[in-house]
Amino acid sequence: MAEDREALRRHYEVQRAQLLETIDGVSDELLTERSLDGWSIRDHLLHLGCETTCARARWRVSRRGTSPPGA
Repeated sequence: MAEDREALRRHYEVQRAQLLETIDGVSDELLTERSLDGWSIRDHLLHLGCETTCARARWRVSRRGTSPPGA
C-alpha cells in the first residue's frame, strides 16, 4: 500500500511538472484570452488548483475515518 501511495505521489509530481513546463512562457494575454466556452487558460488552471486542494482535503478526512464538515 505504501508503494502505491509513493507511486501515485511521483506520478502527480511528474504530471504537475509537465503542466508547469507546458505553460511556462505563455503570455498573460494568452492566459486570459477567453475561448469559445468562455473559459481562459487561467480559469482552467485555477479550477484544477481548487479541485486538487479539495481532493487532498477529502483524502485527509478519509484517512482519519471522519466525515467532512457539513456532510
